Amino acid sequence: MLTPRQSKNKRAILLAEYKEYERLHIISIAAAILIAVGVGVTLFFLYTNIYQSISKTREVLLTDPALNVETVDFNKYDSAIAAWEKKMNAETPAPTRDPFLFIAKPNATSTQQL
Repeated sequence: MLTPRQSKNKRAILLAEYKEYERLHIISIAAAILIAVGVGVTLFFLYTNIYQSISKTREVLLTDPALNVETVDFNKYDSAIAAWEKKMNAETPAPTRDPFLFIAKPNATSTQQL
């Protein structure tokens, strides 16, 4: 026959024997909470950075219908590219002297040096 005293002793024996299971249970609950917080932060990040920027862009397009894509003048574009290529392919003049070589020149004075 089971008495309340025996069940308490049995529970005490089980708790002493399976103490690691309680720790694992607490760790699993903490891990589940951390995963839930991580998912929540990720969803908040996606909402603020993606969905709100899409909605703001849509609002701008709806409020100002005069916004259009500008056409590119390809003649001006080609002339600018040609000028850039001409500038980048221009030959640099050869150096007339070596800037890293120091040559001491004598003083050119009309007075006699002592």
